Amino acid sequence: LEGTRWVLDSIDDGTSSVQVLEGTEPFLEFDGETVSGSDGCNSFNGGVTVGPDDAIAFGQMAGTMMACEEAITIQATAINAALAGVITYQVDGDQLTLSADDGTGLVYGAG
Repeated sequence: LEGTRWVLDSIDDGTSSVQVLEGTEPFLEFDGETVSGSDGCNSFNGGVTVGPDDAIAFGQMAGTMMACEEAITIQATAINAALAGVITYQVDGDQLTLSADDGTGLVYGAG
């Protein structure tokens, strides 16, 4: 996970996959037990715990509170909700998939 800027490709709401809005670049960067990134509207950082068997848990995030266009705000809300529920990760080549037990998730590509 470390050493790569992971740029969000799509958001999976459990029934379909939605591509990231053009002009936004949500991303994650891992550094030890911390993660920083952007939801396409605001920057954030916080703790992350990577455990055995591809387990991952994101802690409370601190972030900026910028106002953004409605569509971008909706996307950012979906990203943050997905991160809060993520319990597993999988790296396959240059793709990182974060998944929750309810079928939702985020798919990132190595940027």
